[in-house]
Amino acid sequence: LTHVGTEGMGIAALMNARLVKTMLTTNFDHLQNAALSYFNEYPAELTADTSNNLTSEPNYLQLAYLHGKGTSYRQRQTDSEVKTTIPGFQGFLEQSFQRGGLIVIGYRGGDETPMDLLVKIIMERQRGPGRSLYWIIREQDNNEELSPSLKQILNYESVYLVKAHNADT
Repeated sequence: LTHVGTEGMGIAALMNARLVKTMLTTNFDHLQNAALSYFNEYPAELTADTSNNLTSEPNYLQLAYLHGKGTSYRQRQTDSEVKTTIPGFQGFLEQSFQRGGLIVIGYRGGDETPMDLLVKIIMERQRGPGRSLYWIIREQDNNEELSPSLKQILNYESVYLVKAHNADT
């Protein structure tokens, strides 16, 4: 039996209401898909190898597994695999930042391709996305534990750190 936490159900509700159409995840599990199924929603699923199909203004829901998923033929798990390029991801982020915002949940900003591209784009723009970047971490997380890259982008306009309760409780 699958346990979907409140965080996953909240994101699924936002997606069901079409307030969020794209979710990017570095997780391998199917929990977000399970949460969406409670709303009879079945998004287009993309992996790192098919991420060039991501669109910044989709007419449908998108769930992108940036490291692959548990049932993928290929997963990115090692440091060298994670640092490889994710096709089309930089273009997707650049287009998304033109008008939209970004919410990042439970990711400490490790040194890997998604974070490297995010930092590059924010540094080139000298600010966050058009409608802000909200970086959500657990309330008990210590700011000193954040990655140097995350600390760097938190200094830019329209980028906010939010401390929240544990989503699984």
